[in-house]
Amino acid sequence: MEPQGGWSRRQFIQISSAVAGGATVLGTGAAAIGVPTGQHAPDPQVGGIKILRSACMMCNAGCGIQVKVQNGIAIKIDGNPYCPQSNEYASAGKDVVESDLAPTALGTLCARGQAGLKTLYDPLRLQHPLKRMGQRGAGQWQTISWDQAIAEICYGGQLPEGPFEGLAAIRSTAPISAAESKYMDEAPSTGFGPRSNQLVMVSGRNQNSDLTKRFMDAFGSINHLDHTSICNAAYKTGGYHTFTNPKKAKGTYNFKPILENATYVVLFGTNPVEANVPTNTFGRLVASMVKNGGKIVVVDPRFSNTAAKAHRWVPIKPGYEGAFAFGMMRWLIDNGKIDVDFLTRPHEDAAKKVINGKQHYSWSDATYLIDTAKHVRLDSAQAGVLWANLTMAAGKAETVLTVTSTAGFPSKGTLKIGSELITYTGKTDTTFTGLGRGASGTTAADAALDAQISIPWMVISGGQAVPYNTVDQADLEFVGKVNNIDCETSFSMLADEVSLKTVDEYETLCGLEVGTIATVSSEFASAKAPVADMYRGAQSTTNGYYNCRAIFLLNGLMGNVDRIGGFAMGPRFNGAEPARPVTTSTSGVKLDRGKTKYAGTKPKPTRQWYPIAEVGITQEILPSAKIGYPYAIKALMTFTHNSAQTIPFPQSQVAALVDTKAIPLHICSTIFMDETAALADYVLPDGMYLEKWASPMAGYPTIHTKASTIRRPVVGTFDPITKHYIPAFPDTMLFDDVLIRIAVELGLPNFGLNGAGAGKDIFTAWQYYNLFFSGGDYTQGLDEKADYMRMGGKRQNPAEIADPANPAFALNRYGDRVDIFYEKAAASKNALTGKYFSGVPIFEEPGIAMDGTKLVPPAGYDLTLITFKRGWHTQSRTSSNEWLAEIERANRLWINSVDAKARGITNGDRVRVSTPAHTTGEVGRAYVTEEIRPGVVGVSAHFGRREAGSKQHMADGQPMPHNANIGGGLSANHLMWPEPAFPDLCLTDAASGMAAFLSPSVKVEKL
Repeated sequence: MEPQGGWSRRQFIQISSAVAGGATVLGTGAAAIGVPTGQHAPDPQVGGIKILRSACMMCNAGCGIQVKVQNGIAIKIDGNPYCPQSNEYASAGKDVVESDLAPTALGTLCARGQAGLKTLYDPLRLQHPLKRMGQRGAGQWQTISWDQAIAEICYGGQLPEGPFEGLAAIRSTAPISAAESKYMDEAPSTGFGPRSNQLVMVSGRNQNSDLTKRFMDAFGSINHLDHTSICNAAYKTGGYHTFTNPKKAKGTYNFKPILENATYVVLFGTNPVEANVPTNTFGRLVASMVKNGGKIVVVDPRFSNTAAKAHRWVPIKPGYEGAFAFGMMRWLIDNGKIDVDFLTRPHEDAAKKVINGKQHYSWSDATYLIDTAKHVRLDSAQAGVLWANLTMAAGKAETVLTVTSTAGFPSKGTLKIGSELITYTGKTDTTFTGLGRGASGTTAADAALDAQISIPWMVISGGQAVPYNTVDQADLEFVGKVNNIDCETSFSMLADEVSLKTVDEYETLCGLEVGTIATVSSEFASAKAPVADMYRGAQSTTNGYYNCRAIFLLNGLMGNVDRIGGFAMGPRFNGAEPARPVTTSTSGVKLDRGKTKYAGTKPKPTRQWYPIAEVGITQEILPSAKIGYPYAIKALMTFTHNSAQTIPFPQSQVAALVDTKAIPLHICSTIFMDETAALADYVLPDGMYLEKWASPMAGYPTIHTKASTIRRPVVGTFDPITKHYIPAFPDTMLFDDVLIRIAVELGLPNFGLNGAGAGKDIFTAWQYYNLFFSGGDYTQGLDEKADYMRMGGKRQNPAEIADPANPAFALNRYGDRVDIFYEKAAASKNALTGKYFSGVPIFEEPGIAMDGTKLVPPAGYDLTLITFKRGWHTQSRTSSNEWLAEIERANRLWINSVDAKARGITNGDRVRVSTPAHTTGEVGRAYVTEEIRPGVVGVSAHFGRREAGSKQHMADGQPMPHNANIGGGLSANHLMWPEPAFPDLCLTDAASGMAAFLSPSVKVEKL
């Protein structure tokens, strides 16, 4: 182990001090690259120290940081005082300028952020490209040059099993056929796409996705896949389906409470003081809110650090957060505590109008009529009220529609042709003009002569069905017939679902005392500024989608969207992807089938498809590749993604990764030898975040003013002539530069000479990001003289959250429709069961498999396992950081005293935790506590590493550095359950594709 407080030359592999002629060392003018000595950080004004500002990545919050650099060595990381995540201040004007803060201003930064220095100079970092020499997982490697790595990846080479194809041979526009797929009867009529789709890229915390997507599009592969289904798939999908954003034709989910003004907050399964982002900001805001008399209710089986600050802790049964939200909705509706004024305004103009002293900026579909037989919204033609026909065919790009007559149609609004929605801003007697094609997430399509045009949404007003945008307020409740069609409003459909159980019955399901939901609901309704929020605990279950939809709609029913103290967005300054001189596109079916409807001729597919998920299904990628479903792959690229550890039930991920026939070539870019890298063929050492550029980091909607932080290298060397950057470890290479080199080598479009247009080359990452930043809000690109480079980003006045013109509302508003009914969900089926999803939230029990099977644990497996995060670790990637390990080196099993006593367990005892699929289990120590609900045990998600430097590997016959102390604790993910019908897949929410981090039952035994 490393001595505390400094660095040992024996343990640290010395970094070369040679730099290329003409290159500069970042943070200084001349000196060699070195390592920190462990001395106390000097004053910024003393000793030639330079302050460089960037963005943290020790978690995904992207907090602004400032790094003290001396002679090219990073010696201290602090919070950037200009970043509102790290500091609370007001600017003199609308936007922040450098003079708003004194040079001595300080910003806060959590333990993780400060420990980034240890990750930067960690002796366990990979320092050279490696090629596998033994079997996958054997830990036998050969050090190779970058030229050899790029050449073999591009053109093929030799591995222990034999020769493999390189990317040049894989790239093909020829369609995937029976030679590449055993499942052609499950393909849609258009097929699975080109053979280029056999290259798959999977990224985790990818903050360079514009570049990686550009690369995959240029290659011709649709398989640019991400990690979202192990992050926030249910939250994101539920948000997209509630905040559908029809004005921009794309939903959103980036909402958080305005805690600066909220007076009553209900938190479902989230622990923002420790684990939501950004921790610094959330902790500060929670403390301030409580100090000012605000109340917080934490609905969570575990007494978290946030619960310690709360007015009320509700120790709910895991997975029943949706039931609690339904109980609250039942109470609010029954007691007339919903915002009827908000819910009855059916369009934007009506929302903005002051009626009886009330005004809104968002509106709702609550009054829209639903055809209850077809589960679609009733349009004006179906209602027998209003329609017209095209008198000229209209292509999908047409900007004017010529019709029989526009009489009766409003002067602006939305039209429907077939399944396409089209916005319009003007009309004549026979034309609609100012068209926005493919609105509300629909697809623009050609329309034939005589095609029918109607208004897509109808409401009831004065006992009559009328177009939604012809009245300012409509009837909230209606169940009856319109034009002989059975209809009801969106709100009535939701109320029907909510009323299926009483409040007491919902409390029983949640395992709570009678009166709990009524008390919280009453306090919530009577508060001046109530708001609800949720995250991991509520969404990471098999019913996560419906849980999230219900909790989001608590805010909709209260009409608090965009209101100060309510639920609001957090916008950001951004860049823009450089131009693509050559149009590139992809086609076919993604390997994970995310966002894709099953359309094969075989009645039931071999595996699940996810038509309403708004994300990729990460946990499906490798198990699907192992069986070649829906087609075989030839190459896998993984980047900042560790599927062999971070996906629930990773045992199945490992089984796929070791299969060289299913995955003939695996290229992994990483900074450590993690569990996935250990099973790769080529391991390419990446730069870490202090050596990278990235798209501007948003402050997450926790920050409600417009703000973004720039990530840029603070160490390493940069040649201002060639625009080439070398990280602090000189034989590592940014994955951005790796992809650009491969693209240039393969002759892919939109890279290399004139890659972004005449005179705009893309040969290096710097060139790409200079174009990216300058094409957006950062008009001077990466010019070091730019004020935003000195301040580490661009920000609005952090103190101006409210709109000065209307202080009751947020300055940065959603200003669009809040949907109770989501039509695409209602029209889509679970491909395994054949049942339709629900267009409105429903209560669904947890522990239901995707094929509808109710999970029944064997005898002895009688405790539910939850997972959680601590404030000093991030997922599992920080458990190898020695500075953070000083705080916590291994986790423990949280167990209530009642359950511990029944098993003869006392605090600190060694215990085994097992599941039917992992009978050998995980071994660790018990933490006996009253801070967790009886019947539930908990394990933090950071430990139980199998690799990450904890095992000995060999390179060129010599041992690589390792630290056996890294692997301590229990791995929560190995204790998750697989799907009964798919033993190679963790439990998954069929609607959103969210992976379940809730294990229905485990066995706990004293050792």
